[in-house]
Parts: sequence; structure tokens; C-alpha cells
Amino acid sequence: MNKIRSIAQLRTEQLRLARERRGLEDDIRKDWHGIRHAFDPAEYTREALASGLHWLGRRLFQKDEPAKPFARISRAFSRKSK
Repeated sequence: MNKIRSIAQLRTEQLRLARERRGLEDDIRKDWHGIRHAFDPAEYTREALASGLHWLGRRLFQKDEPAKPFARISRAFSRKSK
């Protein structure tokens, strides 16, 4: 840390520290907002729904084989009826 030799240097240092403090406070506020958003129950629901829809979409519209969403169900009923 530099020695402060005049009132002007002191005021300049005070301004620099105030700017730095405001920047750090803004960073904390942004982080806190992100944490609050991440732990919001609605956000958990949105993520779960999106994940489920993504999984379902991949299962229904696979390019490797044709989509047969009810194949297991129809097989189960056909076995029981025999």
C-alpha cells in the first residue's frame, strides 16, 4: 500500500475504495439474485418438466428406428389376451 502524503491523495484513495466497494456490492447482489432464482420451487418444476419433455421427445422421435410409443403396452395386452 502506498503512503498517502496529501489530502488530495487521501480523497482519491477514498473514491477508489468507494467505487470498488460498490462494484463488490453489485457482484454480491447479482450472486444473491442467482441463488434465489436457482432455489425457487417454480424453477425446479420448470427444469423437471423440460427434462421430461426432452426425454419423451427423444424416445418418440428417434431417427434410428421408427417411433413406437405404445409398443410395450400393446405387447402387454396381446400377451394377456392369448
